[in-house]
Amino acid sequence: MKRFIVILVMAMISSLSGCQITNNIWGCTLGQSSYAQVKVVTDKKGYHLTKMEGSSMPEIFSYYNNYPTISFGAELWQSVACSFLNGKLMHISFARKDNSGESYRAVRDRLKAKYQDYFDGETTQGNTIQTAFVDKHTLVLLSLNTDGVVLLQYFDQVLRKMQYQHMKDEL
Repeated sequence: MKRFIVILVMAMISSLSGCQITNNIWGCTLGQSSYAQVKVVTDKKGYHLTKMEGSSMPEIFSYYNNYPTISFGAELWQSVACSFLNGKLMHISFARKDNSGESYRAVRDRLKAKYQDYFDGETTQGNTIQTAFVDKHTLVLLSLNTDGVVLLQYFDQVLRKMQYQHMKDEL
């Protein structure tokens, strides 16, 4: 009987721990992976990141292609961008042009199905629709603007808060 209870408790714990928003993209972990680690992964995929001019806090690196060739989340994207704070991966985003909004709706529906417990709402600000998913480690934002740009972003919550605090301290 004790063995059964232990197995049941372990099964419940493992099922609960698997229900968080992913913070691991292409084998790179938000809040942990260094630029060197991310560069190895993106270079192997053929996405050679270059530093965006003027970025220092956080450092931002990106790769852009005129045609959607970057595969992530069952979609093809035109660009990938990564930002680093204190040498760690703070943010990764994927973008593409889609005037119909079809890919936005498809990605939104897949995210809602996968992360229904973490759905934080859908808002419209100006010319942008944004859908958010949040857990204690990761923030996912999916947006579509009137120019037809779909943007999927993953943020590490701890580094994001550190960046916000740094920006406030600059005042």
